[in-house]
Amino acid sequence: MNGDNMIRLEFTTVIGCKNMCKYCPQILTIKNYKGGDKRIMSLETFKACIDNAPKNSEITFSGFAEPFLNPHCIEMIEYAHGKKHPVSLYTTLVGASKDDITRLGKMRFRDFVLHLPDNDMALQIDQDYLDRLKLATDLDISATNEKYAVCFGKIDQRIIDIIGAKMPFLDQSIPHTRAGNVKASDIRRKGTITCRRCGNSLNQNIILPDGSVVLCCMDFGQKHVLGNLLLQNYDEILNSPEKKRILDGFKDENSDILCRTCESSISISKDGLKGTLLYLNSRKKELF
Repeated sequence: MNGDNMIRLEFTTVIGCKNMCKYCPQILTIKNYKGGDKRIMSLETFKACIDNAPKNSEITFSGFAEPFLNPHCIEMIEYAHGKKHPVSLYTTLVGASKDDITRLGKMRFRDFVLHLPDNDMALQIDQDYLDRLKLATDLDISATNEKYAVCFGKIDQRIIDIIGAKMPFLDQSIPHTRAGNVKASDIRRKGTITCRRCGNSLNQNIILPDGSVVLCCMDFGQKHVLGNLLLQNYDEILNSPEKKRILDGFKDENSDILCRTCESSISISKDGLKGTLLYLNSRKKELF
């Protein structure tokens, strides 16, 4: 979502999401997680990670699962705000209480996105959900940079009636293959490549409940673990051997890196680099 190359640390507060969206490979995430029984991030772990994070980094609540499935999510959001980080939230509201939502209204967000249920999601659209959705759409967060709702399939008319004109609504198709993690990708980038989200900086990462840092929001299978924010500072993580291996793979089209099959990668040439950099700075809005 960010084309300005800001450091973005996206927190996966739990392993395993009950929404079971068909474009999020939950079974792969659960199978490959190496954090043992640390499947729900503790508030202490979150605070330690934030304290080790760069002061100017954006803290995003989304990752590989609905953030409010963690019972301490609202406290985590408040802590990140208290540390003066730009904060973004992407939520289905599953797990969020009415009190949680009211507390959200006391903060400002870089991005505030409501992921609305489609007909394939395991989300019960009952009166309690509708009441919480209305409360969220009515929040006065006018200083937020971006506030909108998104859905990736057929949407219930009751939800459309609640959203109304209160929030911009983006009706999206299924995003993509998650770099081949959801279904086989027909992409195999040739030549030298880069990432159109963060260039060669590789600084838009996912933090798992045990503090592990994986490459990005496409790495559901945790193919590229860069380090651990509980044990290292962020500079050490961004200078890790695994990051070097990925960057070497940007130049070697035979390399086995996730980016070669990812929709967010770009093939570049020597004379095409200028155009690529302009593209990276264009702030194209891309969800998830």
